Amino acid sequence: MKQTYKTEELLAICAVLDDFIKKDMPLTAQFAWNLDDNFEVVKKVCEKFEKRRSELLQPLIDSGALEPIDDGKQLRINPDSATECNAVINKINEYLQLDNEIDIKTIKMADVPDTLSVKDVSAIKFMVNRGETE
Repeated sequence: MKQTYKTEELLAICAVLDDFIKKDMPLTAQFAWNLDDNFEVVKKVCEKFEKRRSELLQPLIDSGALEPIDDGKQLRINPDSATECNAVINKINEYLQLDNEIDIKTIKMADVPDTLSVKDVSAIKFMVNRGETE
């Protein structure tokens, strides 16, 4: 089923899906198969975004306009380069707001495990067939 998500939504879905998959809980074969396929589709969009983001940020890092802090996990803007950095940040925000139409394989509510945490439900709700009444 085709669904449209903003890039920032897919980044969030990817993070919670990754945590859910790492639990390696028993799932029906169809659920596990669809989950894996969906994760690949979501991850592909996220990787594309991260590549674009890196391409935009790296020249700023190389020039000293952005300075890595906290072991490189965060960046600090050099005050002399604020205008240049803000332009790049605005471009990254544009990418975050882009609509991405992706093909999601759905699962039946009956295939969802009975015991899930709220975080688990958050991770998989995008792929549950909501039109089903079982």
